[in-house]
Amino acid sequence: MNQNQYKIWVMGLHELDSMQLKDISSRINLLTKSSTKIHDGKSNFGARVLQSICDVMRKHNVETPSVATLKKSAAYASARAKFDDLQIFFDKISKSRIIQDAILNEAVQLLYFDLVNWQGVAISSHTLLNQVHRIPATLNRHFPGYAISGTLTKIVERK
Repeated sequence: MNQNQYKIWVMGLHELDSMQLKDISSRINLLTKSSTKIHDGKSNFGARVLQSICDVMRKHNVETPSVATLKKSAAYASARAKFDDLQIFFDKISKSRIIQDAILNEAVQLLYFDLVNWQGVAISSHTLLNQVHRIPATLNRHFPGYAISGTLTKIVERK
């Protein structure tokens, strides 16, 4: 709408009855509320972490809920704050999402084995989700200096 049309429209508002004004008001309220969610990448990375956890659990024949069910869990809600730091860590390793996902799968699997050895009990997908902040340390423990030097991407590319 150009400026002249807008002025004509505003000048005609006083001729409307209360029902028409109420209708316009409700339409303006609907239009000003953003109906589309702005994606900042964090939820996307969280979904990638969940998918990796589910894949690793299934690979080792451990019962796990679906990604959608896991996303509704309290463990996911508490882990969401950890995804920012994880994404920064993975962005420093590689800009390629495919390579990041391959490294993430390897890291989740290593974390799973570490937790099994450390706790000596069955590990659930919720346990892994609660411990995702340990992924950088796990990678650095199993591959010391590889993430910083860029060598970790070469190892994953060869698999």
